[in-house]
Amino acid sequence: MDEATIEPGVVSPLVGVVSWLAEKRDAGVKQVRVSTMLDKLVGMNGADELVGTYEAAAILRVERPRIAKWRRNGIIPEPVAQLESGPVWLRSQIMATLPEADARRRKP
Repeated sequence: MDEATIEPGVVSPLVGVVSWLAEKRDAGVKQVRVSTMLDKLVGMNGADELVGTYEAAAILRVERPRIAKWRRNGIIPEPVAQLESGPVWLRSQIMATLPEADARRRKP
């Protein structure tokens, strides 16, 4: 079995999420959405917020189907997570593609 590598700065947020989940369990919460856990992890890591296809389309000022097409064509980066509800990116990933999106929208 391969040994897992943990990047610097990742252990602390993971410990924080585990503690947060334990608090929820102790409070009687039976289910926690994966997206809520991801948001908690991102928030503890000091990173930007998570966005889905709807938010990505709004940021890039395109229709949602265009997001899937641009993802297939490599214009939009791979998401940080793929949930049953769809892909999830960091807002900064989507914002970084804004100049390319603007240029593509202007093409005749």
